[in-house]
Amino acid sequence: MKITVNNISKSFSGEDLFRELSFEVNPGCRLAVTGPNGCGKSTLLNIMAGLSRPDSGNISRPREMRIGYVAQDLLEGQLDVPLLEYVLDAIPDWGEFWREWKLTLALGDNNRLTQLSRKQAEMEEAYGYNPEYRAEMILSGLGFEKDSFKVPLNMLSGGWRERAKLSRVLLQGADLLILDEPTNHLDMEAVLWLEEYLLSFSGILVLVVHDRFFLDKVATHVLHLGFDKPYFRQGNYSSFAAWHEHKELLKEKERNKISGEISHLKSFVDRFRYKATKARQAQSRIARMEKLAGRVQDFAADHKGKTLNFSWPKPQKASRVAITCSELNFAHPGKQELFNNLNFQLFHGQKIGLLGCNGSGKSTLFKLIISQLKPHKGFIKLGQNTCPAYFSQHQTDTLVMENTVISEIRRLSGNDPAEEEIRSVLGLFLLDESFWERRVLSLSGGEKSRLILASLFLARANLLLLDEPTNHLDMETREALIAALKDFPGAVFIIAHDRFLLSEVAGEVWSLEACAIVQHGVGFSQYYQQYCNAPQKTACLREQEPCADKKTGSSQKQRRREQAQLRNRYYQLIRPLQEKFQRQEASLEQSLRRQEEIESLLARTETYQSLERFKKLHIEYHKLVKQNEDLMQQLEELELKMGEIEKERQETGLETG
Repeated sequence: MKITVNNISKSFSGEDLFRELSFEVNPGCRLAVTGPNGCGKSTLLNIMAGLSRPDSGNISRPREMRIGYVAQDLLEGQLDVPLLEYVLDAIPDWGEFWREWKLTLALGDNNRLTQLSRKQAEMEEAYGYNPEYRAEMILSGLGFEKDSFKVPLNMLSGGWRERAKLSRVLLQGADLLILDEPTNHLDMEAVLWLEEYLLSFSGILVLVVHDRFFLDKVATHVLHLGFDKPYFRQGNYSSFAAWHEHKELLKEKERNKISGEISHLKSFVDRFRYKATKARQAQSRIARMEKLAGRVQDFAADHKGKTLNFSWPKPQKASRVAITCSELNFAHPGKQELFNNLNFQLFHGQKIGLLGCNGSGKSTLFKLIISQLKPHKGFIKLGQNTCPAYFSQHQTDTLVMENTVISEIRRLSGNDPAEEEIRSVLGLFLLDESFWERRVLSLSGGEKSRLILASLFLARANLLLLDEPTNHLDMETREALIAALKDFPGAVFIIAHDRFLLSEVAGEVWSLEACAIVQHGVGFSQYYQQYCNAPQKTACLREQEPCADKKTGSSQKQRRREQAQLRNRYYQLIRPLQEKFQRQEASLEQSLRRQEEIESLLARTETYQSLERFKKLHIEYHKLVKQNEDLMQQLEELELKMGEIEKERQETGLETG
């Protein structure tokens, strides 16, 4: 079953989203539709799902093709339905099928039995032998606990409802599966599960995703909108981006070549056009210049439209420690304890990526840092002159939806910036004058995120607390934010499932495990490689365990917490030794190079012609020999100490962080 898109066009408010777009997709094709917000990606998905029509052109697909598409809104009656029942309701009722089978068998209608046998084979192929078990596996894969299977949808948050809708579509099965930003409400474990699920999908997959890691792993083809014309290419997103960059470089090279030839012709014309003997040659060159000027347009750069490009303002200086957390305990009312004796320090200049299962308390920790919540025991405080700025993943936690854009950024900025500065910053974040009097409620998700980022820019903070900052942002805006964060000199604490963001920005990974923070001491790329190779990488898909069961004194839960604390202890012991070892090793390399230089100089005859120079080199040489011996001795001692700590760690049975 293939789909053929024939010369479709669609415009909005008089502007073309795409014109005469044509492509063909076959079973097994996983097509990523990419491009900046507003270029028509979601509109195209709606057209392919049959929910809207193009202005011209058509889409050819088999009549019997099953289409899976996540609905925008739940129906009112569905909100009272339990989660598992809602998901199972997407497939035919097996109970009804078996009732009909038994009745037909009793009647002895062999023709009908043959028809029902075919129907049974089709249903089993589409939905499996045990659809309820498959539904539970999908729900678990997307992060739901078993206790939530019987909970009605109206008791779930917006993000969990989105997961429920995705679960229903995945169970339902489809020949054409259409997904619009399915990773937005998923944590890393659920994103990895969805990747594997989609890699085994045998039909046609069309999706919009801004997670670059996800696109590179899942996509077999890319349709990019937003340039002067759409591009349809085989391969993943990175291969498309490399191809397009190379294509633009070749076009630039050709433009420069033509411009150089035009300049050469022009200099001849300017010099000889009024000389009678050269008039004919000058006229010939003018004609050639006009022809070349027309050719330049054939190699014009692809127009990208406005893109975000900014750098954070230089923050004020602060004390070395940005955040101190000591012996902190916290639990939400009526809930299990989230943190038990939590301890950590975050320093200015550090960029930390905070990971953990859903429900482990990542967002709660940020709210404790900014004093939106109060600890039950212990404390968490900011360092002297530390000025925080907080980006919440839930935009309604930050924004007053009824305010206009201009009044809302005034409210958020807090430090009373000048009107000119406010308007300048809004423009910098692609919210020009046409947005200023619009209500925040009318903005898209990406526009709301840019408004919050603009307010953080005005805050001139030296500590950025970012909770899923790339949700709702397109690829181009994400990359601009990443570039700005990499250059930010203050402290950055990030909660994110965007692996590209974490790999580019986070210098170190921490994770919340069993009510404690584990500092892994490595960047995201190394952590991710270890995590993907770990046999227990799906641990977060199991039911979330509380910190400690005070009634039963569960030894397993207590052991997990103790292991997290032990990992931190060994990390704190070995990290200073590793840093000292690296410094000493670098000093030794530099000193050995200098020793070799002096040995080379002392081997030359001309060195002995100056007695004073010879003495200086001789003295320096012996000092270096002694210094290098001392450094090697110190490195041996450090290696011995680190080996003892590692041996002790192994004896405890701890895995490497």
